[in-house]
Amino acid sequence: MTVSFDKVFKPTIEDEIRSYEKLLELHKEQIGQCSTCIHHVPTVNYPVVTDYGRCLLGDPNMFYYKILDQSIDCANYKEDTISVMTWEKILTDLKEKEK
Repeated sequence: MTVSFDKVFKPTIEDEIRSYEKLLELHKEQIGQCSTCIHHVPTVNYPVVTDYGRCLLGDPNMFYYKILDQSIDCANYKEDTISVMTWEKILTDLKEKEK
């Protein structure tokens, strides 16, 4: 397997478009999970990763149940729509730039 350093450090507009489309797709798949909540603080710098991180509201039990694969509904869940709008704007700008 080879790695293209250009795709990482100097991506084409097409590469960036694919990345943002994938990012939005992953977000949609994970709606309702901590990774798409406005209260989620990830431990890594990737926006949509199954990373239990921590909760700004400080509910320590939430992540305990998730690690054990037990389903739990969070009454404080609010989707991070600001990030989605930002990614959609970037995607629209990239597609305009591509023309």
